[in-house]
Amino acid sequence: SINSFSSMINLDHLDLSYNQLKEIKTARFNRTKNLKILIIKFNKISSINRDSFIGIENKLISIDLSNNKLQII
Repeated sequence: SINSFSSMINLDHLDLSYNQLKEIKTARFNRTKNLKILIIKFNKISSINRDSFIGIENKLISIDLSNNKLQII
């Protein structure tokens, strides 16, 4: 579960590629305050909620969403 990462406050690089994720719900990463690189490529994500990255929006320097089914961001 993506919630498993909420207690990993020192996590700075996360690769969730090839996990068949379909969505990123609101504030899933808000407790990973040091997350700088997020890779979520080759999944089935079709939309991203406006508040999905709340809490890390000023820390995140790279996000890779390539090869998903994105229609709405």
